[in-house]
Amino acid sequence: MLPITLPQELIDLIVDEVASDRSERVDTLKTCSLVSKSFSQPARTRIFSNITIEYNIIYERRGTKKFDRVEALWNTLQRDPRLARKVCAFELNLVEVIRFPRLIGTDYWDWDLSKERIDQVVLPGIMDTLAEAQRGHTGYRGRLHTLGLGGYDLFLLDWNRLPSKFQQSWWALCAASTLKYLRVGRMRDFPLTLDIGMKPLLRRLELVVELPSSSTTMTLPYAQLASGEGFASLEELECVHLLGWWPPDDICTIIAMTCASTLRTLKM
Repeated sequence: MLPITLPQELIDLIVDEVASDRSERVDTLKTCSLVSKSFSQPARTRIFSNITIEYNIIYERRGTKKFDRVEALWNTLQRDPRLARKVCAFELNLVEVIRFPRLIGTDYWDWDLSKERIDQVVLPGIMDTLAEAQRGHTGYRGRLHTLGLGGYDLFLLDWNRLPSKFQQSWWALCAASTLKYLRVGRMRDFPLTLDIGMKPLLRRLELVVELPSSSTTMTLPYAQLASGEGFASLEELECVHLLGWWPPDDICTIIAMTCASTLRTLKM
């Protein structure tokens, strides 16, 4: 009896239906990838298409389960660079919060602050791997279109406390020419020069930051903005300064003026 072969279009629809269940999406897709070679490729593509990491970089250091899972992701992307090219959305939501144990019925946690933080090697490694995939040295460029960085759970992420290697890797990833949505959310002391480069495909830019108290002006090269080419497709611009109004001569006002023909939504 000959084996039954399903059309690839039907297999893709099955995997899409599995991926729509957000509750157990990754585990179910992993199972699908083991069914056959026909299922493996679409399942792996959907597993790595959207990567969101929410992490407490103070508490969850090397040796914790969450650290090991993120490090395993980095190792997987290194072993098979083709998977890095499948990443469409990459979101980093980080906090630096010390969690205290309950005082009743539990012991104090054994803190070892000398252990490696996730933002020292592992996260920069992941971002460098993704950035390399976007350059297309092998003739095939990546498809990263969404990039986000910020705090979460009402906590701000302090840019100046992040290691320099992390900052360099973030800017390298920002250089992806395929980006359509760039988010910098709930950040403190974000750098005054927003080096996001030429983004002809960028459609949405979101900045929710607390700027340094010494200055509230963010600048970009005026020649780039005056030409209108840097943000030729920008449709949504959201700028929220967590400590007050944005100044009239800042980056957001300049971008809004140079992209007036395409801009549909402006929040300030």
